[in-house]
Amino acid sequence: MCLSALLFSVMQILIRLTGDTVPLMEQVFFRNIVSSIMIFCVIKRNKGSLFGEKSQQPLLFARSIAGTLGLVSMFYASARAYQADVAIMTRLAPF
Repeated sequence: MCLSALLFSVMQILIRLTGDTVPLMEQVFFRNIVSSIMIFCVIKRNKGSLFGEKSQQPLLFARSIAGTLGLVSMFYASARAYQADVAIMTRLAPF
């Protein structure tokens, strides 16, 4: 858990430092491409469906949209707000 917290803190610092030079959506893309590759491998290894069951697809799509908006908002705040405020917002995200 400590390593995870450290790496997320480093990520926020890097977002802050590159916020003026690297476009927001490019930062989000490169953060998610690694996760996407890992998830794809796990799904294929477990012989699952990439898009879920047909009955669950609308809910999965809505969750994807909400997660993307949340991530873009966090990256935007990390680049432009005080880091203490961003840290509080990310910790309060589950609520």
